[in-house]
Amino acid sequence: MRWPNKRASKVLHGQARHRCTVARLPSFIQRLVGIHGNLLKLKTYLIAIDGVTMPMHEASFPLRCVAAALAILPGLGQAMPGAACQPQVYPQEARRYELDGKTTMRFSVGQDGKVVTASVARSSGWKVLDDAALSNVRQCVFPADRAAKENFSVQYVWGLDDTELLRPLLVPGSCQPSQRIQGYNNLDKSASNDSGVVLRMFIGSEGAPARIVAEAPGLPAELVEAAITYVQGCRFAIDPGVGGTRSWTTYGKVLLHRQPL
Repeated sequence: MRWPNKRASKVLHGQARHRCTVARLPSFIQRLVGIHGNLLKLKTYLIAIDGVTMPMHEASFPLRCVAAALAILPGLGQAMPGAACQPQVYPQEARRYELDGKTTMRFSVGQDGKVVTASVARSSGWKVLDDAALSNVRQCVFPADRAAKENFSVQYVWGLDDTELLRPLLVPGSCQPSQRIQGYNNLDKSASNDSGVVLRMFIGSEGAPARIVAEAPGLPAELVEAAITYVQGCRFAIDPGVGGTRSWTTYGKVLLHRQPL
């Protein structure tokens, strides 16, 4: 059996093994923001939000420590202390499939300080994370006298606290040929379209995929079914010579041949 490329099998998910309560932020934000427990503080650039660090759920997900944080950048660069949001909890399904990413949204606030409109400006690649972020920001309440009628941008950072999480990759040559399928890209979560369908799945001890979920809103059912059927006949594995924390979950994009008009 030929194993997937060693270099490609490494997926970085953070830099600290020993902490699970601090979310990973972009490096330029890390230099600006002071993180103290569950409070993010940054004058002018970030709104201080209480309780944004997600509570741990070690009993139901013992092998991974997960954390989420919310960073809000005011549209006019004004600091807005006093904004109140519910604690953000990592969705259980996302923890099971070990999904991470960043959800960026835009929203506006009414005269009463409540969110009036909210939409996803940039997806994390996972609907379950985007939906959770959207639901959370809609529950936030802002200082009405300063927030009303302004537009804001919000980014949720979803992270799994592992330095090297090794996901199973497609074993070359293990799939059954299909006239509908062009190939498969490991760890590709770019948006699904008529040229490719993103799938996430569990991999069993024999390398067979199970509990396959398509991230393909709006695509015809026949395209999704063709992608799932193809992957069900493939096998996935982690190179035994590569060290690191191993995962039973993986994802990728099934590439489709364009149908002639």
